[in-house]
Order: sequence, then structure tokens, then C-alpha cells
Amino acid sequence: MIWVGLATTIPGLVGLFSGVYVDRFPKRMVMLLSDLIRMLLMLLLAVFGFLHLSVALTIAGVFFLEAVGMFFMPASRALLPLIVKPEEQPAAVGFDQSSNAMVSLVSQAVGGVLYVWLGGPILFLLNAISFLSSIFTLPMIRVEEKIEKRAHASFFSDWKAGLQTMYQSSLFFWISISAMIFNIGTAGLSILLPMWIKTGLHLNASWLGVMMGAIALGDVVGGLFIGALTKIFSFQQGILLGGFTISIFFAGVGIVPNPYADTVFLFIGSMGGALMMSVTALKLMSAPGTLRGRLFATMNGFARLMTPLGMVLVGVLSMYMDLRWVFVICGALVVMGLLRMIFPIRDDMANLQIKADSEAVITESSIGEEPVVES
Repeated sequence: MIWVGLATTIPGLVGLFSGVYVDRFPKRMVMLLSDLIRMLLMLLLAVFGFLHLSVALTIAGVFFLEAVGMFFMPASRALLPLIVKPEEQPAAVGFDQSSNAMVSLVSQAVGGVLYVWLGGPILFLLNAISFLSSIFTLPMIRVEEKIEKRAHASFFSDWKAGLQTMYQSSLFFWISISAMIFNIGTAGLSILLPMWIKTGLHLNASWLGVMMGAIALGDVVGGLFIGALTKIFSFQQGILLGGFTISIFFAGVGIVPNPYADTVFLFIGSMGGALMMSVTALKLMSAPGTLRGRLFATMNGFARLMTPLGMVLVGVLSMYMDLRWVFVICGALVVMGLLRMIFPIRDDMANLQIKADSEAVITESSIGEEPVVES
């Protein structure tokens, strides 16, 4: 389990650099290649399973799957503002949040049963086939992009220029800090919840399925209200509302040792998490298109790298104190990450500009065609 955890976490390092490629190439092409590679990796995992090869090969396959996924996510987020009108983006982000959560909910409900019926290799094969839906539908998206090409610019210089520019933005800096602390505070839930159900509530494993289902359902329902809530609350108000909702109801699970109440708390807290993540994505979308890939990839990479730290924290705390207080501490961590958001922060996201150390040429490129670069 430790090696599997590392295989799904370490690829966060790739996210610190993948944004350069997302900004250099058409987003749809990046997504298409990512899904094609992931489909082939899934087929390999199926072959490994059928041939009963070393588990190490499977773990390596999972690592590369996650690493390639670090290109797909920022590309899809950066593409959305190009195909959806600004006034429709909150609803689009909410729908994306809800649909992803619905897939998670369904997979949790039937995954175990399908594994017993079909076995791991067949499930890997079916997963590989599922990527075909993306591979066939992505070419149907017609959109024009502005691709930034800098004469004689190396990968490292592009990465460095983007990183310097991003962290000149006080808003992006504090969004990143909030996201990292949020991940530390919530990452340990997958460890904490099973222990709480067994030793705190003295219930069987079926309740774990119920509570995990409540979390996924909260994501689904929360996403449905994003469009309406963003019309009522500003960005910082949305972040605070979502974050404080998570914190209060996360801590409430430990304060009220009742399975029915805890299920409701997790559902409501998850709705807050959906709001917090969605308004963050919307704010990053307001950045210039030539920088969006790096914004999404860098923030996601740093936040993801905090996951093992959160798991270690929960593991250590659970050895030395009552689990009820672990819930409270984790909830308090989320609040700590939000404290700067209470005070006004200059919204400079839309004005970010990369200070090129060489000539930059912006050309419009239709997806499916090679961008024309002027020298």
C-alpha cells in the first residue's frame, strides 16, 4: 500500500513542469495524447494481470498513469474558457465537478462487485476501452487558441519565466498556500475515517461505504449550485464559505460520534469542498491564456505533494490522541489556510504578463492545425 501511495503521489512533481508543455501546444492535442498514452498503459496493466507478472510492474504502470494525467488536467481546465462563454463558465465548472464526482460515486458502488465478478485484469481492459470515448470526441471540439512561442526559449527558461510571473501575483500565491494547507488537512480522511468507524463508532465496514458515498454525493450536489452561488458571492467569499463549511463539519464528525450525523456532516462538508475548488478554478481561468496551463499545473502539483504529509500527520496524531481531536485538528488546519482570505487581496490574475527574455510571438491556431510561428 505504501508503494501504491507513492506511485499516486510522486507524479505531483510532474505537475510542476507539465504546464510548460500545456502552454506551448494546443490544449486539445495535449489532452488527446494524454488519453492515448493512458489507454496504452491501461492495456499494459491488463497484460501484466493476465500474465501474473510482478506487482512492481503494476505499481510502475500506476505511476506513469498518474504522471501522464498531470498533463491532461491543466490542459482541460485551460481549454474550458476557450469553448465556454464567460457568463456560462461557473455552470460549466460546476457540471464538471458534479460529473466527476458522479463517476466516483458509481465506481465506489460497483467497483468492488465488478472486481469479484470479473477480476482485476478485465477491469484494466475495460478502463482502457473507456479512454476511446475521449479519444473519439476530442477531435470534434473546434476552437482557436493563442499559442505563445518565444524565439530561442528553452524549456527551463519558459518554466522559470512562468513561475516568477505566477508568484508575482499575490492572489495566486495565497490561493496556492490555501490549496496546499487544505490538502494537508483533508488528505488523511482516507486513513482517519476507517479507524473512526471501527474504533470510534464500533461499526462494520458497510458504514465506510455509506460515508464515502456521502462525500461523493456532496461533491455532486455541490457542483450543481456553483453557477448560482458565484452570482451571490465574490471569489474570496466563496473560498471562505466553502473552506469554513469543510472545517466545521469535518470537526463535527469527531465532536458528534453518531453515524447518521457524521454521514450528514461529511455530505455538507463535501459540498463546501466542491464550492472551494470550483471558485478557485474559475479564478485561475481569468488569467491570460498563455499562462493558464502553468497556473493550473503548478498549483495542482504543489497541492498534490502535500497529500503524503497530511497522511503522515493523521497517522502520527492518531497514535497519540483521541481520534475526535484528530478530526478537530484537521478541520482547524483548513481554517488556518484561509486566514489570509479574510482580508482584501488585490485581484491581479487577469493582468499577469510573462516578462520574456526573448521575442514573444502570439499566433492564433485552430485546433487540429500546426500553429504558425513568426520569427
